[in-house]
Amino acid sequence: MAKCTITAPQPGMVVYDTSGGRYDRVVVIEPGATIRHQQNLIKLPDMSEMIVKVKLHESVIKQAVGEAPAYITIDALPKDRLTGKVTKIAIMPDRSQWWLNPGLKTYVTEITLDQTPEGLKPGMSAQAEVLVDTRSDALQ
Repeated sequence: MAKCTITAPQPGMVVYDTSGGRYDRVVVIEPGATIRHQQNLIKLPDMSEMIVKVKLHESVIKQAVGEAPAYITIDALPKDRLTGKVTKIAIMPDRSQWWLNPGLKTYVTEITLDQTPEGLKPGMSAQAEVLVDTRSDALQ
């Protein structure tokens, strides 16, 4: 037990890793918990460059390519309308909750924020609008 000290490579916020459970079960890392070989225990998020993960329906994936601009609203910071761009779209559809709607195919998409506002923390809820086209001289 004395040799089980984990030292972070840089200062930051420690987030317990909750991924990797069997059958999509969340694994809780706490004192006395059983861990397995090669299991991720913690994450050290880079707070200087934050991303928003959203799920896009398969019908709009082609429209969101090429670093499409996006507007993001964080639920905890409703007065701030943040900007960002699509930086990654998953190759395969997200199957984490396939039993709810087996025919629905969504792709996990990462939107990188242009600027990280004060008070933003990993895991906060957000809504995103991905701009797929712009029109000049339009009323709406």
